[in-house]
Amino acid sequence: MVVEDEVTSLADGLAAIPVPGSYGDWFRMLLPHARVEKLLGLAENPPGLRGFKPYRSAALANLIDVDLGQLVLDWVAGIELDEIAENHLDAFADPDYRADALSEFTAGVLEHHLPWVTSTLVRWVNGRVGAAVVPARLPAMLRFGVDSETALHPDEQWDQKQTTCASSL
Repeated sequence: MVVEDEVTSLADGLAAIPVPGSYGDWFRMLLPHARVEKLLGLAENPPGLRGFKPYRSAALANLIDVDLGQLVLDWVAGIELDEIAENHLDAFADPDYRADALSEFTAGVLEHHLPWVTSTLVRWVNGRVGAAVVPARLPAMLRFGVDSETALHPDEQWDQKQTTCASSL
């Protein structure tokens, strides 16, 4: 039910606002903090990856307050993991545990769960509005932590440049 509710919310929201101009704007609209928390709460996401515990042996219910929406936006903006840790996980006393926790969250959530569920959201929202309004590449960009076509497919840009250079010879 969570995904269907979010699809309805997104489809209705798209009708009321101008279409976002950049991929960063799309991510800000698609993945605010409250929606990220709902998507992390899905049964398909393991309980240990729904946020950050303050220390290894802390109970799963004992999560520190982290703006997960902003953390996701920082990820797709290409901010380095060290800087993400400093900006969002400064409550950790143990820097080694902080690095481990962010690494697990990155692999489990940023590179797998969120791209997978975002792919479903994009397909369903586009189906609901009857057009490919939401860019289909957003889940891939989320997976790789990039917010541009060039960063997602640098080899295509390289091929275009080589073709241009070769044709000018």
